[in-house]
Amino acid sequence: VLNELLERYPGWSNGYVLRARLHLRNGEGLEARRQTLIALAIEEENFEAMVVLSQAYLLINSPEQSYLCLQQAVRLNPRLRHSLQEDIKEALKSIDLERARRRRDKRREVPVA
Repeated sequence: VLNELLERYPGWSNGYVLRARLHLRNGEGLEARRQTLIALAIEEENFEAMVVLSQAYLLINSPEQSYLCLQQAVRLNPRLRHSLQEDIKEALKSIDLERARRRRDKRREVPVA
């Protein structure tokens, strides 16, 4: 039904956000990302799309991008600051874990003299 609605109303940005949420639920991060980017192309200031895009980036292991999306969502709608606190903490934790992994990988690459 959602696909039919989007065919009929291709300018309905929140329809793409809804479809992105479905893809997230199914573990399809790249497709969720694609759907939210379509929504943002239609409506640049769609803070809900930014939040969903953040979740998609976390799913595809891009925590820095996730954090940037959360920051943008809060810029678009400052009232989100409180409700997104846990998401922001999760993104920052993922960034720290990713940086630690990169450091470990880099140490393994250094030849022993």
